[in-house]
Amino acid sequence: NFGSGDISEYSTFVIHLDKTAMPALARFGIKFEDNSGGETEVNLASYTPVMNGNWARYEIPMSHFPAGNLAQVKFLGLWNPQNSSNAYLTGMLYFDNIYLIK
Repeated sequence: NFGSGDISEYSTFVIHLDKTAMPALARFGIKFEDNSGGETEVNLASYTPVMNGNWARYEIPMSHFPAGNLAQVKFLGLWNPQNSSNAYLTGMLYFDNIYLIK
């Protein structure tokens, strides 16, 4: 819960993900929610990562999060890992270096 963080001036959302323990991962949501319940989400699988060993670095333009009020972000959510058949997955996903670039 960020309270009401203003991330509207940032250009890129970056996340590093190691999905070694969940190799069937095909869909994964990255979601921002604002103070009034508005939300905006992208599917991480829509982006091509830069690989470094088992770690995938994803850079997502903030313009790809069109809905919601990015000047009043309350939550960052990581949602619903699924395989290519849309079945929900369970297991370990590892995240590191989650940040925004201006």
